[in-house]
Amino acid sequence: MEEPASNEAQMHGNDDSLPCSDAIVPPTAASQNPTPSPLEPSTGKRKPCKKESDVWEHFEKYDLVLDLKGLDETKRKEVEKKAKCKYCSATYASDTKKNGISNMWKHLNK
Repeated sequence: MEEPASNEAQMHGNDDSLPCSDAIVPPTAASQNPTPSPLEPSTGKRKPCKKESDVWEHFEKYDLVLDLKGLDETKRKEVEKKAKCKYCSATYASDTKKNGISNMWKHLNK
């Protein structure tokens, strides 16, 4: 009768029937000298976020909700991002993906 392998033997990879999770794998040339990806800095840290523009000290952001009706009489809501001047209440489109902020800078320089 054969005795079962001890837990210690299984943990250290001495039993061929069980895969060992801490097996020693020899380093390859690629792992020794990894080439940095052009998308990731070599430090492994994320790029810092852009600082928000100073123009936002003079404008207040808000969302304008529009109730729209389609040609087939279906109702839908659309949200437009807007900005309001803190001094004269002029409004500008302020969606960061669609609109820039140059129009707000021009307004301040008037």
